[in-house]
Order: sequence, then C-alpha cells, then structure tokens
Amino acid sequence: APVARARVRGDARGIITSNGGSSDSAATESPSIVLLHVCPLPTTVSATTVVATDRNPRAVGFTRLAAALAGIEVDAREGDLLAPVASEAFDLVVSNPPFVISPAARYTYRDAGLDGDDVCRHLVSDLPAVLAPDGIAVLLVNWLHVADEDGDERVRSWFDGTGCDGWVVQRELAAPEDYVTAWLRDTDEGAHFDELYDAWVDWFEARRVEAVAFGVLAMRRRTSGPTSVRIDDVQQPVAATWGQEVIDHFARQDALGTDLLDVCWRLRDDVRLHQVAARDDDGWLVESQLLQQSAGLRWSGGTDEHGAALLAACDGTMPLRTLFSLLAAGADIAESEAVETGLPVVRRLVEQGFLVP
Repeated sequence: APVARARVRGDARGIITSNGGSSDSAATESPSIVLLHVCPLPTTVSATTVVATDRNPRAVGFTRLAAALAGIEVDAREGDLLAPVASEAFDLVVSNPPFVISPAARYTYRDAGLDGDDVCRHLVSDLPAVLAPDGIAVLLVNWLHVADEDGDERVRSWFDGTGCDGWVVQRELAAPEDYVTAWLRDTDEGAHFDELYDAWVDWFEARRVEAVAFGVLAMRRRTSGPTSVRIDDVQQPVAATWGQEVIDHFARQDALGTDLLDVCWRLRDDVRLHQVAARDDDGWLVESQLLQQSAGLRWSGGTDEHGAALLAACDGTMPLRTLFSLLAAGADIAESEAVETGLPVVRRLVEQGFLVP
C-alpha cells in the first residue's frame, strides 16, 4: 500500500503552520497536509497532521491499515475530494483525483462522472478555500485541447479568481484515439474493448476534442500582490522525484518580480557543462557547449563561451549587474549591450531553475 512507504517526521518545521501563522510561529508547530483520493505520500513528509480523503470506503480502510502497519498517524476520512475538510486549512494538498476524461463513470478510481475536464477545473477553483496563506497544492490533471481553442489558455483560465500563483507542467499530449486505447488497456476490457473504444472516441469527436493533455498542476495561495501562471511543456526525461522543484519554482517566481540585476544569482549545484571539441593544429577547438541539469526537470540548453563564463561566476556572492560589467570588459563590448543581450537569457535560466536566488 502506498502510505506504508512514507516516513512522517513530526519534529520537522514548516514555513507556514496549519493555522495560518507566520514563519516565526513555525518553531512550535509543523505544517499539515491533506491527501485526496489516497494519493501516495511523498518519500518524506514533514507534518504534524496528515489527513487523507477518498470517496471509496474500501480505499479509506486500506489507507488506515497501511498507516497502522507503517506506524504513522493518518486521519483517513470518507468523502469526495475536499468535502471532508471543507472547514479546515492546510499548508500542503496533494491530490491524485479521478481525472480521466471519459463518457461514463465506470470506475471510481478513474472517472469522476463530470463532463470533460470539469473535475480538475472545479478542484483548482475550490482548493484555495482549504489552503493556508502561502499554502501549496499539487495535483495530477488532464485537460482538453478543443478545436478552435487554445489548450494552454484553457488550463490557464482555471486559475482566474483563485488568488493563487500557478505552475502547469505538461508531460503528455495524446490524440483521442491513443488516450482511449491507453485507458482501456489499463482496465483490461477484453471482449468489450471495441465497443467501448468506439463509444469513447465518438464522444470526443462530438465535443471537437483534438487532444488530451496530462501533467502536474501546482498552485500557491498568495497573501498579497499580483498572481502569475506559468505553463511548461516538459518532454524530456525527468528525475524520479522532483517535488522540491515546486517549492523552488515559486521562490524563483518571486525573485523574477524584482530587479534581476540586483540579485546575487547562484548556479544550481547539479548543473553540468558538456563540451564537444575537435582537434586542430592548435589543440582542441570547442564546437558546442550544452548546459544540463542532472536533477529536477533536467532542462538542457546550449550556451556560448560568454554565457559559460557568466554562469561560472554565478556563485551567489556578486549581483548580476557586477557580473555583466566584468563580462563586458572581458569581451570588449559596452555594458549596456551585455545587459540587453544577456538579461533575457538570464531570465530564461532562472525560469528553468539553472540559476537560483
């Protein structure tokens, strides 16, 4: 059972407490977490209160059993999604909802019984009510790409009016036929496969669905200031676990709202520079250079000698403005030119987590 593999440390301290206190009060209380639809606990969860909800009583029973066998305390409650915790606030919500977009509610674990991608849209809309200030929610989602509509704007609109920052990491974009085939194979429909396949594909066609996206959606309840939503199409292989990326992402977004030139940026520890060089009469001539993350979302991207030199100097001790000045002097160009050319690149490197504040 998934909960049995988790380890809950009651002595850890959180940034915001479950009762919405400030970071100062976190010295006496750890944050709380709510798990929806028996989502597996992270490998290590720092919390004093763990609540799990599921509308399937059998799943709730197994959650209680798994928690007892693991020697951890989990308050498992029967009910649909947020209903059992409607009057409470949590620092972290992790959800694996029944997000599959299907014409009928055949399986409780998979089908929400709502039309289209409404279950995920409703959940995003309702989550702020149970998030403590600066609380974070992370959930798996599907959303539709419909003819003559922008699929990215569809999922972006879910955040309207929530008062939350959003980050959507798209991992797959499947044609309706591929999507239906995958889920019918998941439930091993046997002789009913063709009949169910045709009905499901016809249902998509009637709604003018061109593709179904799958990904991870994260949201943070803001206490002040404007909100932002970022959507990343992540097609490359990622690390087996990358939960810390969610927390780091929102910290980077906060830093991006400041003057980037005044920040002492630091190159993330897992970043490596790969070079391809060819031998000539004078030795090795570098033909290309590639930056590669070995953790998290494992972004990669090319750079030139000036970019590599700038990043090598990003050790967190000097503001970017000073580094651009030094780079300009070394390259014999105007500092304004170095800033104009390099600042958009730095912004992108921060967005992808190569540089951290």
